[in-house]
Amino acid sequence: MPSNWFKHVHVNAGKQFIGKVNMHFAYDGFTQDGNRRCFLFRASEDHTSAPSFSIEVDLELLLKNQVSMQEAPLFCLNLLTDASLDKPGSLDRLRSYTLVGDDFKQLHVERQREAAERLSKKATRKPIRRHSNTSNVHLGSPSNSPYSRVTREPGKIV
Repeated sequence: MPSNWFKHVHVNAGKQFIGKVNMHFAYDGFTQDGNRRCFLFRASEDHTSAPSFSIEVDLELLLKNQVSMQEAPLFCLNLLTDASLDKPGSLDRLRSYTLVGDDFKQLHVERQREAAERLSKKATRKPIRRHSNTSNVHLGSPSNSPYSRVTREPGKIV
């Protein structure tokens, strides 16, 4: 028996492009049947009513592609937004759609790009500077300070 968890979280994913319609999507929640979850969205073009969309995904596919349950609606929203900005008719295929492995390719490319950026930032770090020979700080060895030679013997005041 599928369970319905409807949240009315409105997500504004519209972007205005010259000659394109400004599309907005509202996340209406999801239904779940076993290990398949169906995310529901409503669309509106310039504040007029438009069709609804349902994007179904196998939870194992999310796990395999390292997409958390909390990020899954946003991932689907990005698919809808990209399709709405693409050539006319691209959005129609997502009215009732099941995610497949190829849908995650762009996500993997983005993750690889971010990993490469992080790696390049690590390489540009400045090395740790050592103290100069004239410094009075000597790590791991006794100090040349006259105070380090003071020893206390019982009964003597130094």
